[in-house]
Amino acid sequence: MMSKQSDALYELKRKIIGTNCSVAEIKKDIGRLEREFGADIFLPLKFNKKSKPWDAAYFKELSDLSIAGASSKEFILHMAEVKEYLVKQKMKRIMLVAGTAVVIAGVVGVVLYCNLH
Repeated sequence: MMSKQSDALYELKRKIIGTNCSVAEIKKDIGRLEREFGADIFLPLKFNKKSKPWDAAYFKELSDLSIAGASSKEFILHMAEVKEYLVKQKMKRIMLVAGTAVVIAGVVGVVLYCNLH
């Protein structure tokens, strides 16, 4: 059976992996866990951060490390930062595609209108 501390860390990492939470939200969760369990809830871990631009493959590496037990405060914050970055990049791509579709629809509309009159 897992301890309350392990359960709390697992839930925090699951939240990062499975939702679109912000880094600010994760920082609040970390503060809450430190108040509840003490700062030593986060196990020290040295890892090499990759520099931007990050991609889904890098986030998968981080997720796999977290599942394997990586639980340092720095690691969890970095994982949240990468996830937030990927969500923002995805939203930018969606907005670009939507904007392009609107422009194309406008051009087609103008061409059709001009051809009918």
